Amino acid sequence: MTGIPEEAWDLECPSDDLKAEALQEFILLDQRYLERLAELREKFSTTLAKAPFGGWPEAEHRLFELIRDEYLTGPVVFNRHSLCADRLERTFPARTRQQLADHGDWLTAWRAWCERRHVLAASWRRARAELLVKIEATFAQAWQHEEEDIVREGERDKRDALRAVLSEKLRVWRQQKEEEAQLELRAEERRRQELEERERQEAEREERQRQQQRRRLSTYQQEKERLRSEAAAREEARLEQLKRQLREQAERDAQRIGYRREERSKRMEAERMRTEQLAEAGVQREERLEHLRELVRPRVLPDIERATGDTAASKLHQHRRRGQSSADEEADEPLPVHAPGPTATTFTDKQILADPRVRLEGALRQAGLIGNDYAKELLRRQAGPLERYRKDQVSTVFKYEQQQQQQPH
Repeated sequence: MTGIPEEAWDLECPSDDLKAEALQEFILLDQRYLERLAELREKFSTTLAKAPFGGWPEAEHRLFELIRDEYLTGPVVFNRHSLCADRLERTFPARTRQQLADHGDWLTAWRAWCERRHVLAASWRRARAELLVKIEATFAQAWQHEEEDIVREGERDKRDALRAVLSEKLRVWRQQKEEEAQLELRAEERRRQELEERERQEAEREERQRQQQRRRLSTYQQEKERLRSEAAAREEARLEQLKRQLREQAERDAQRIGYRREERSKRMEAERMRTEQLAEAGVQREERLEHLRELVRPRVLPDIERATGDTAASKLHQHRRRGQSSADEEADEPLPVHAPGPTATTFTDKQILADPRVRLEGALRQAGLIGNDYAKELLRRQAGPLERYRKDQVSTVFKYEQQQQQQPH
C-alpha cells in the first residue's frame, strides 16, 4: 500500500515539475501514516510482545475469548464482570484469578490495537485515493491551462502564477488532510478513553456492590452467631433448671417411696391381722354352722321303696299327661284330678306392679319411646324395689352371728 501507485505514474501532466511534486505527495503521505503507525506500535509494544494469543495456547485463548464475549458483549447485565470471572475460573481451574484478569486486560488492549490499526489503515487508503483523485483533477486543470497558455503564448508568467496557485491549493489540501487525520486520531482516542472510563466505572460499581454484599453477609453471620449463642445460653440455662428440678423430684420421689413403703408395710400387717381374724371368725362360723346342721339334720330310718318309688308330683304329672281322671292302677292311693301341685315361691301381681321399673316401662311403651336410647338409659338408671317381696330372698342364717359380733366382748 506504500509508494506511488501505478495509476499516478500513468497520469500525464504538461509540467514535469508539477507531476514530480504531485507524486511526491504520495511519499509524504505514506511517511506521515507510517509515523503514526510506529507511534501506535510503540504505544502497544507490551501488547504486541505477547501477540497473537497473549502467551496462551491458541485453543485456550479462543475459548477464553468466546466466554468473555458471551458475558461482556450485548445488553448490560448486572454484575456481569463477576459472573464472567466465576465462569472463567470454573473453565480454567489451572489458571489463577490474577492470570485470568491479566489475560483479559491483554485481550482488551489487543482489540484496541487492532481497531486503531484498522482505522489508521482505512484512513490511509482513503487519503491515498483522495490524493489520486486530487492529482487527476490538478493535472486536468493543468492541461486545460496549458492549452490556454498555448493559445496565449505570452502569458507564461500567468501560467507560472497559476501553477503556484495550484501548488498552494495542493498544499492547503494536504494540510487539511493532515488536520483531518489528527482529528480522527483524537476522536478515536477520546472514544477509547470514554469506553475505558465506562468499563472502569462499571467495575467500581460492581466492586462497591460486592463490598456491600460482603458487609451484609458479615452482619447476617454475626447476627446469626449472636442468636445461636443466645439460644445456646437459653438451652444451657433450661438444662440446668431441668437438672435441678429432676434432682428435687428425685428427692421427693425417694421420700414418697419411703413413705409408701412404710404405709404398705402397715397395710400388709393390718391385712395379715385382718386375715387371721377372718380365719378365726370363719372357724367359729363353721363350728356354729355345724352345730346348726346337727340340730336340723333329719333322723329317719332308711326306706328303699320310698327312695326308689314315684313321688306324688310325678304321679300327678303322669296322670295329667294321659288325660285320665284317676291315677294309675299301680299307685297305692288314688289322687284327685284337680289336686294342687307343689308349692311355687314367686311374685304376686301386686308385688310386680309395685316395682317402679315396671311402671316406667309401661309409661314409655305407651308413649312409643320404648325402643330409643333415651328409654334404655332411663331404665338402666332406675333403681329396683326398695324391699324384697319374696320370702326366699330373706335369710336368717347369719342373724345369730351378726348379733354375736355386735355384742361387746
